[in-house]
Amino acid sequence: MSADLLSDSELSEVAARVEEVLLNRYQLRVRPEMIQYVSRRLRQSQQTTIPVMGGDARTGVAIRQLLPADELRAALTPISRGRS
Repeated sequence: MSADLLSDSELSEVAARVEEVLLNRYQLRVRPEMIQYVSRRLRQSQQTTIPVMGGDARTGVAIRQLLPADELRAALTPISRGRS
């Protein structure tokens, strides 16, 4: 999932998918800057966890979580396979 190979519309689709995964799977609301950060970290690094800051989806309380990068990549895999 290289940023150089994705068009602007594909990048926005990936960002929307990242936001959806964070909200549905981890109950975490994040700002657009954090979505870009997570997307970039998934593309550029081989870390096992990615620190994510946002708000609890139910309460809005600010939280920081270390999310498993492999799970996030797996959730985004249908996008990259569909573009091959």
